[in-house]
Amino acid sequence: MEASIKGFFEKHQLAYLHKTMVVAVSTGLDSMVLLSSLLSWRQKEHFKIIVAHFNHHERAQSKEEQEFIEQFCQQQKITCFIGHLKLRDRGNFQALARKRRYAFFKQVCESTKADYLLLAHHADDNVETIMMRLLRGSNLLGYAGMEAVLPFHNSTLLRPFLEITKQALVDYAKQTAIKFFEDTSNQEDYYTRNRLRHHLLPMLQAEQPQYVEKFKAFSDTLKGAQAVISDQVKRFVREQCTVIENETSFSKTAFLSLSKYLQTEVLFHLFKALDLSKAQITSIIDGLVAPEPNWEMTLKGKLQIRREYEQIRIAPPVLKWEGQVVISRLGTTKINDKYSVNVKPGEEKNLINDQEIWYNSHKLPVLIRSRRPGDKIKLAGGTKKVSDLLIDLKVPKQKRDQILILEKDGEILAVLGVRKSIKLQEMESCDIIMEVKKHG
Repeated sequence: MEASIKGFFEKHQLAYLHKTMVVAVSTGLDSMVLLSSLLSWRQKEHFKIIVAHFNHHERAQSKEEQEFIEQFCQQQKITCFIGHLKLRDRGNFQALARKRRYAFFKQVCESTKADYLLLAHHADDNVETIMMRLLRGSNLLGYAGMEAVLPFHNSTLLRPFLEITKQALVDYAKQTAIKFFEDTSNQEDYYTRNRLRHHLLPMLQAEQPQYVEKFKAFSDTLKGAQAVISDQVKRFVREQCTVIENETSFSKTAFLSLSKYLQTEVLFHLFKALDLSKAQITSIIDGLVAPEPNWEMTLKGKLQIRREYEQIRIAPPVLKWEGQVVISRLGTTKINDKYSVNVKPGEEKNLINDQEIWYNSHKLPVLIRSRRPGDKIKLAGGTKKVSDLLIDLKVPKQKRDQILILEKDGEILAVLGVRKSIKLQEMESCDIIMEVKKHG
């Protein structure tokens, strides 16, 4: 098995001498074979091994498993980090546990400046993953299963057993008398993966004894096709997407000119960090082609995609600010996390710049507040609802929610950055400037 792991590093042109490797060890058969094999290999080569064990506290056996791996590492004189899972909400346990587990691995890798994070996923695991994604829906790369090598924050995640069958690991454990713990929950049919393992894979084995190799060939074919598609996706992102701060935007027309398949792949690429399902991507596309001029969807509370007329924008959701601030003197006043107002002396009145408000200091204080339903402003052509004004000017919905109102004695003097009232434009003896500044 040591030769297989060394061959994996050589095949992928990965350096191992004097490197630091964090090994995720559950104390199950797979991870104990991985750890034992690395320890055997280390006797011939020089590299550092660190163990990361994550205690889910889900079974009575968890305490015994933690104590075992701590003692094992102490005997082998290797560092062992222990992570703990404490969940109040037991809903969707598998997804939450996986998220916390990988966050722990990230923490260990960063604190030890590790070069690699090694996981013990094997060829049978990959077959199960492919089948689960076929049932759930995914994209081409998702259907191809797990990656053997991929970036993991400042380290690299490796799966050196991905082409080795479970049976080969079982045989090796027997031959070398490796001690391991059996997770009894793996025998239950509660989770989809277990049902596939217990019922569907034996049928595949009976029908095609070489099914693992067939799935690998299937995976390799998809990865080859994905490489071609990926070039087209990257070209669209490079040529059509504009990134300003934390917002990515692109033309609706350019996006809809792509084939349906490429639309899907572009969105999978842009939302890669969220690990969306095919159904979620399909819902996004349905929204983007809907007849309404504006549309938006928030995904997992982390990113929001919006269609604003001819532009599609992706950015973290922005909470609508609701509040008010009194401006009564010269100086800078913070309005909220996004805006502040600087009041300073001024002499020459400027009616063109909507970001600057020329005002009579004797008429202070004024109020700067958030927009409210029913707001109206008096313009040269008559009174108009602020909401209608913003729609007519095609101000994007997200920006409408951030608009600030300048008010004096219940009358709107300006929709800041958009329009000034006729009363403000005709004001005499203006000697100060109120300048809206964006920050953060």
